[in-house]
Formats: sequence, C-alpha cells, structure tokens
Amino acid sequence: MGVAVLSGQELDYYGVKTITRRSSPSSILTQTRQIVRKLIILHIPDVLAIERPFLGYGNRSSVLVAACQEIQQLAKNEGLEVIEINPKTAKKLVGGNGSATKREVARIVCLRYPELQIYLGQTHKYKDKYWQNMFDAVAIGLAAIISRGESAFVNLER
Repeated sequence: MGVAVLSGQELDYYGVKTITRRSSPSSILTQTRQIVRKLIILHIPDVLAIERPFLGYGNRSSVLVAACQEIQQLAKNEGLEVIEINPKTAKKLVGGNGSATKREVARIVCLRYPELQIYLGQTHKYKDKYWQNMFDAVAIGLAAIISRGESAFVNLER
C-alpha cells in the first residue's frame, strides 16, 4: 500500500506499507486499519485521498474494495474529509493525459519531487512494482490537491 503525506504541495512523508499477514481477508483488513490509523495519528491530516479501486483483479477485488471502504470509514470517523480519485483522473490531473502509463506519471512526480528519483527505474522488476505503489500514492495526493482547486501546477516538464 503506497502512502504519501502532503502539506499543500510539500511532500512530508512517502513510502510503502506492506500487508504481511495475508492468511484471510479479515487479517488483511485488520492490518490495513492499523496502518492507516497509525498514519492518521502520526501526521494528523485534514483530508484523506484514496484511489478508487480497479476491479480487474479477480478474487482480490472484493478484499481491495473492502479495504478501501474500511480506510474511508476510519477517516470519516476521525473527522477527515475523504476524496476518492479515479486512477484515470489522477493521471489526467497530474500527467495531463488520462491514458499515461504508471511510469510516465512516476517520471512527472519525480520532476516535482526530485528526491523520489532514486526509486524510479529499479534494477529488478519486483522493486519497480513495489515502489510504483508509492508513486501512485503521491500522484493521488497531488490529484486531490488539484481537484480541490487549492493550487495549479505550472509546467512540471522542465
């Protein structure tokens, strides 16, 4: 699960949280709740932006949808505004193209946050896939900021 904490357009925290116990859907949901609750306590956000789940993962889709619902309910219980962002919308808002690839969006995110460049283009495919979760989370956060009209980006392509 990729995570990112933004204050305005400043990237305060980023990473990937791994669900280690996958023995049952309830175990996955419990870990997800614990991770999100800790992040909320640590960073005290006003808004939680979440990617609308893509329903093309077969049996994993139901657990993913349930996890997203758990996260949203937890955020609402904590008094946070919840913004659900469609992946294509995030790509359009951040990358200017709703059909952009994950790698293209990651490159644009790196233009805005050069400190993330080290995670782009890993030597092993599994590492690339792992860090893509973080890039997606940053893009969702940026898309939420843009969709709220809080700021506009000026030519990210340098």
